[in-house]
Amino acid sequence: MGDTAKAISATAISRGKVSKWKVPFWAPGGEKAVALIQEGQTAKIDRLRLEQDAIESARRTTCSGQM
Repeated sequence: MGDTAKAISATAISRGKVSKWKVPFWAPGGEKAVALIQEGQTAKIDRLRLEQDAIESARRTTCSGQM
C-alpha cells in the first residue's frame, strides 16, 4: 500500500510539472502532446487508486475476521 501511495504521489508531481511546460507556439502539436501526457498520467493515477482500494478492501476482509 505504501508503494502504491508513493507511485501516486510521484505521478501527480510529474503531472504537475508537465502542466507547467511552456510549449513554443511554433511547435506543431506541442499543446496536444502535453495534453496526451497529462491524460496518460491521470489514467495511471486512476489505476493506482483502484489498486490501492483493492488492497485496502482485501486487508479489511482479512483483518475483520481476526478481531
